[in-house]
Amino acid sequence: MSKSIHFNHIKNLVLLANVDGELSREEMKVIMGIGEEKGMSPEDVRDVVRDDDDDDAQRLDIPKSDVEKLDQIYDLV
Repeated sequence: MSKSIHFNHIKNLVLLANVDGELSREEMKVIMGIGEEKGMSPEDVRDVVRDDDDDDAQRLDIPKSDVEKLDQIYDLV
């Protein structure tokens, strides 16, 4: 999978974790672990979290392929 797909995957996880207005340490730990599984560096994951303040970052990016959709559903649940 491409870097942008992983970026969007992590972004969607951050959006879900922030629904209550707070990204807890435990949520961040899980997101960092998923990013690592996807081959992302901790700095790449932190960049996604920092970008969450941007208006474009506030929208979910729906995956195109069925495999990507199932991968995200698995991680979101």
